[in-house]
Amino acid sequence: MKIKRVEILLTLFSTIIAVILGLLLIRWLQPSLLGMPSDMVLVSSSEKVVPYYENIFRKQDILSNEFILKDPLVRVRARQLYPDMNAIGPNDILGFRNAAVPNNADVIIIGDSQTYGNNAHMVENWPHYFAGLLPNGVSVYSMATGGWGAVQYYYAALKAPAFSPKVIIVAFYTGNDPLETYSMVYGSDVWNEFISESSLNKNDVPPIESSLTENKQWAVTFSDGVKTVFTPALRHSTNKQHPVIDAAYQSMIKVANKISTHAVEDNIHVIFTLIPTKEYVYAKKIEYERIEMNSAYKVLIRDEKTRIQEFSNALTSIDNTSYIDVINDLQEAALGKDALYPPDSNGHPVAKGYKVIGETIARGMSDILQPAAANGLAVVLTADESIKILVFIENKQYWFVDVPDDLITSTKIEVNQVIKKRDLTGFLYSGHKNIQEVVRVK
Repeated sequence: MKIKRVEILLTLFSTIIAVILGLLLIRWLQPSLLGMPSDMVLVSSSEKVVPYYENIFRKQDILSNEFILKDPLVRVRARQLYPDMNAIGPNDILGFRNAAVPNNADVIIIGDSQTYGNNAHMVENWPHYFAGLLPNGVSVYSMATGGWGAVQYYYAALKAPAFSPKVIIVAFYTGNDPLETYSMVYGSDVWNEFISESSLNKNDVPPIESSLTENKQWAVTFSDGVKTVFTPALRHSTNKQHPVIDAAYQSMIKVANKISTHAVEDNIHVIFTLIPTKEYVYAKKIEYERIEMNSAYKVLIRDEKTRIQEFSNALTSIDNTSYIDVINDLQEAALGKDALYPPDSNGHPVAKGYKVIGETIARGMSDILQPAAANGLAVVLTADESIKILVFIENKQYWFVDVPDDLITSTKIEVNQVIKKRDLTGFLYSGHKNIQEVVRVK
C-alpha cells in the first residue's frame, strides 16, 4: 500500500509539473491562447530579436557631430535626422537624403555621394531633378550615401523591395567605386562572395595618389571663363591598368548581376548608369579648345575610357535590366558656358551638372514607367497579398472606393482587374469615391 501511495504521489507530482511547464511554454510561444494580448508580451533583447527602436533612435548617433557614422556591414552610413546644411542634408530617419520615408516608392535610387548630391541643395541633386520630370503620381526614394561602392549598392538593393518599387536605379561612379568595392570585397569576410581573383588580397592595393599637393593638380580656364581644377593622378588610381583594378571592376560586374537576379524574383526592373569623373566629362571640351593636356590627365582619359567601355558593355549585357548612358549628355553640356562642376578640385557636380544627369535618366525611363492598369474598378493587392483594396481608375487618376457596411454583402461588384500597388505607377491619387459614384448598385 505504501508503494502504491508513493507511485500515486509521484504520478500526481509529475502531472502537475508537466502542466506547469506546458502552460509556461504556451505563454512564451503563443500567449494569446492564455488570454494575454501580444502587445503585452515582453521580449528579451537578443541576436534573434534586434532592439529596433534603440538602433533607429540611438541617441549617440542623433546627437553626433559627425555626418558619416561607422557600420559593421556597410562600413559607413550617413547620420539619421541630419539637418539641412545646404550642401548636405537633410537626412531622413534612415540616414538617406529625403524629406521623409514613404510607405511605398515607385522608383528607388541607389548610389554614392554623386547621387546623394554633395555641393548642392537637396532639391538640386539629380534624384530630385529626375523626380520632377516623371508623370504625376510617381514617387521616388533615394538610398544614396557618400563613401559607398558596389557592395553597399547591393545591400541597399536587398532592402529596397520593402518599398514595393517598380524600378531600382543603381548609379556607379568611376571616380572611386572600384577601389571602395575592392576594399569591401577583399577586406571583409561578409562580402567575399564577390571576390573575382583569389590570388589577390587587401594588401595588394596600389598606392593612391594624393590630390592635395599642387603638382598633383591641373588648373584649367576655358575660353568661356569656366574654371576648374583637375586631379588626374588621384582619379587614375581607380582606373589604371592594374590587377587590383581589374579585379575590382569584375567584382562590380558580379554585384550588378546579383542585384539583377534578386530584382527579377521581386518583379522589379533594374536600371544601371555610370557617372564618370569630372576629368572625363570635360575631356571633349579640352579637345575641342585644343588645350594641351598634361601627361597625368592624358593617361587618365585613356584608361578611364577603356574602363567605361568595358564596364558599360558588361552592364548592358545583363538580362532583364536597362542601361542609360549619361556620359555623352554630360560631355555635350560641358561644351556650354554653364559650369557643371566647382572651380576648385572638388569632383562632385554643382546643380547644373546634376540637372543633366537627372534629365537624361528621366528621358530614358519614359517607356518603363508607363501605367500598367486600365480604367475601371480594380482590386489592389498589397506586397504580401494579405490585404485587398478597391480602387477606381480613370484618366490616369485613381480613387479609393468606399463601400458602406449595408452594401458590402448585398451589392454585386464587377471588378475589371486585380493589380498590385506598383501597377498604379503613373496614376495620380485623387482621394475617395463612394461605390455608388462609380458603379450601378445591384
